[in-house]
Amino acid sequence: MMATKKLVELGKPVTDGAWDYVFADASKVPVPDWHRSILDERLTEYQAASDEGEAWPRVRDRLLRDLAERKLRRG
Repeated sequence: MMATKKLVELGKPVTDGAWDYVFADASKVPVPDWHRSILDERLTEYQAASDEGEAWPRVRDRLLRDLAERKLRRG
């Protein structure tokens, strides 16, 4: 809890640096077995029904449109 509070106090540059570190050494970040299990389950579900869902560009456009409409309603 204290570390999170400190990051919030220090601001965005610190968190950006933390993400840069994680992505630079992603292979060194430990992944628990239960995370791997969930990913395996989701991959299996996707492969069984890969024709379902929508392409990312279409989803992104819809989300951006919805966001713009909400902003207009709020004034």
